[in-house]
Amino acid sequence: MKEITIVYASDENFLLQTYVSIYSVLKERETQYYINFVVLVPSGTRQQNYHAKWSFDNFSIAFEEINNNMFGDLEMKIAHITKPTYYRLLIPEILEKLDKCIYLDGDTVCCSDILELYEEQVDDYYIGGCMGELLNWNVDFANDIAARLDVPSGEGYINAGVLLMNLNKLREISRQLKSESHNNYQSQDQDVINKCCYGKIKILHPKYNLYSWTENMFKKNMVFRYSRRNMEEAMNNPYIIHYANEYTKPWRNNKCILYDLWWELAEQALPCEAVFELRQLTLNNMNEYSDDILFDKVKSAKKIVIFGFSKVGFEFEEMVIEKFGKEKILCFCDNDENKIGKIKDGLNVYPINAVRKDLVDNLIVITSQRYGKEIKRQLFEMGIKGEQFAEYRKKRDSYYISLREVDEIHKII
Repeated sequence: MKEITIVYASDENFLLQTYVSIYSVLKERETQYYINFVVLVPSGTRQQNYHAKWSFDNFSIAFEEINNNMFGDLEMKIAHITKPTYYRLLIPEILEKLDKCIYLDGDTVCCSDILELYEEQVDDYYIGGCMGELLNWNVDFANDIAARLDVPSGEGYINAGVLLMNLNKLREISRQLKSESHNNYQSQDQDVINKCCYGKIKILHPKYNLYSWTENMFKKNMVFRYSRRNMEEAMNNPYIIHYANEYTKPWRNNKCILYDLWWELAEQALPCEAVFELRQLTLNNMNEYSDDILFDKVKSAKKIVIFGFSKVGFEFEEMVIEKFGKEKILCFCDNDENKIGKIKDGLNVYPINAVRKDLVDNLIVITSQRYGKEIKRQLFEMGIKGEQFAEYRKKRDSYYISLREVDEIHKII
């Protein structure tokens, strides 16, 4: 029987979503072949057995633990992505006896038999992948990619969420892949893959990595990197749908497009208690995104402290002044020593320790979009309770394009 291998990278907090993706692959298998699923996880991850009651045959799921020191020194540039994403770079060495495999992100679902992707020819390439559909794609953006990666062109830059990997060829550059990972690129290991494989990347049909938001982009005639014909083919017959950014993920945003598709699969793939856990996660995230809930908290507070002396912090300051007046704001706080002592609109910037005693009945609003988790941990370690702080999540264009209600998209046009 023919065998193929599909690899995922996850941590303990993302295994539920990964199992939904695995389930979708098996559900869409139309012919008889065996699938070896390999899930790369940090050492000590509690391995789950959610597939025990599935009715599928001819498959296995194996967990491969990666030493926690691997990539431990890297700064994550994208807040909602964790370090196991870098495990992709280790696949050629881990699967040392295989010639070929598919890599999938755990936020993908399969809609057609994945064997067709596996049988694409990549003999003369390191990898095959799809060009991502980005809201801000233009010549300048492509040139910026080329500059930061030090390659001749950024036009062929691919998304690394779905990869057809020629493992024999990739083993030739495995040392370079690991070496480049320490350069802390803006788009993390995706940049590493595009740099190291430059000139040897096969551009695949967009149906193999169709962003969940693509239909909304198409309706608004936004710029595409594929032909209109290819995009229409992909939307009419997608093979893999990718919930590719923070706001498109159905377990984070119950307003996102293709929300129902993902949850239908989740309820088939997972036990009731796991589905309940994910539903609760969705509720928590929606509360976190909600400006209405945030401003209700601001209204109830005696005063607020804006944590983040930055462009986003200033934006939030303007919103608060418009709604409640300047007197609602006590001060700014920041962890950057270079910002301490500065003044904006008569509001001073302090280290958080300096205003600790002033926080009774006051609310800290975290405005950092990248370091929110670290700041929350810092506040907890200071003994500040969760109800004493909130988080402002800036709604970017990618949020509005992800919504099921297409009328909302006018906000970015």
